Amino acid sequence: MTTFTFRTAIVLTALVACTATADAQDFFKGKQITLYVGYAPGGGYDSYARTFARHYGRLIPGNPDIVVKNMPGAGSVKLANYLYNSARKDGREIGALGREVPTSSVLGVENAKFTASKFTWLGSLGSEGTYCVAWHQTPFRTTKDILEKQFIVGGTNGRSMTVTTPVILNNLVGTKIKVIAGYPGSAALHLAMERGEIQGRCASTISSTNSSRPDWIPGKKITFLLDISLAEKRHMPDVPLITEFTRTPEDRQVLELLLAPDSWTRPFVAPPDIAPAQATQLKAAFVRTYEDAKLKADMDRQKMVLDPMSGDAMKARIERLEKIPAAIVKVAVEASQKTDRTEMAKVAGPIEKVKGAITKVENDGRKVSFEAGAKKGRLNVSSSGTKVTIDGKAAKRKQLKAGLACDFAYQGTAAKTIACK
Repeated sequence: MTTFTFRTAIVLTALVACTATADAQDFFKGKQITLYVGYAPGGGYDSYARTFARHYGRLIPGNPDIVVKNMPGAGSVKLANYLYNSARKDGREIGALGREVPTSSVLGVENAKFTASKFTWLGSLGSEGTYCVAWHQTPFRTTKDILEKQFIVGGTNGRSMTVTTPVILNNLVGTKIKVIAGYPGSAALHLAMERGEIQGRCASTISSTNSSRPDWIPGKKITFLLDISLAEKRHMPDVPLITEFTRTPEDRQVLELLLAPDSWTRPFVAPPDIAPAQATQLKAAFVRTYEDAKLKADMDRQKMVLDPMSGDAMKARIERLEKIPAAIVKVAVEASQKTDRTEMAKVAGPIEKVKGAITKVENDGRKVSFEAGAKKGRLNVSSSGTKVTIDGKAAKRKQLKAGLACDFAYQGTAAKTIACK
């Protein structure tokens, strides 16, 4: 009886183990994984994520469908906060984040509500240096030019590397870079360069440029002014390195922290505390994907740079960053946030035009509320910046009255024209 019971126990244990293994292998079968992108459609992060998504699902056990959605905001910190604090913890929600996110908690970014090392890091598809580049029709040709003359660049938001990199350069190197922030992503920045709204951008990568504007580099539409990297790998060996212009050994240490994101320029992540079986499957599938011939061919067609890093390697490097001495972190924070040497501006939004009626007038016409179908608004009316007409004749803002039917043109909350009948 004892022998039978022992053998039965062995068999039952084996059956339970096999069942658990089978359940783990089948977890993603018939399910859908949502891959969120922390930026607007059309830019480099979005292009990489969508390319990756076309191949990732078939290399995960169970072959789940991968659906890509965009969740832009705060340089992808909005998405990072969502994945860390609100997303489901079963591997069915993952994200493509900005490269600066892994250092956000180290640098004490105010709205970063996460500890980076606790994420389930899947890995990164890219590891490349970034550059300051100028549009070919501007007068900027060398690093010396941006040390001597104001160079106007575009950026996304206040914590994105497109904004913090110029601030760092002004503080540590002495460049004269003005930043116009507020563009939604790389695609918008590139369009702004073509339109002449800005003269260039910093923290630009070759992969992002090739993804959004594949003709720019071969067509010499942009000039590479400065390589903002630590020279582990160099794609543009003739472009001067930022380290050639640093002033002290401390500046070099600070740069090692601030430029760490160059090691993982296309990071992918899952929430913390995922079941070990699902986490292992997602990370192993990430490696299989970046080793996959079909993915490589897909990326080659789009002139994308593939220089991957595994999730475990990312996690180890992030954990080392979180142990950097507080004194160096403090200097790095000041170098990336102190803007007294950087002229900052916000990009003007598009001019909107609607037909509607004035519903309220305040302070002798200085503020006007309107309704235009389902759209409502409250506009600032300037005596010098707003053109007001009534029945085709020039009028003063104090002549505006509730009930007038008008055509409104406005930018943000600033009224450009109000033409009433």
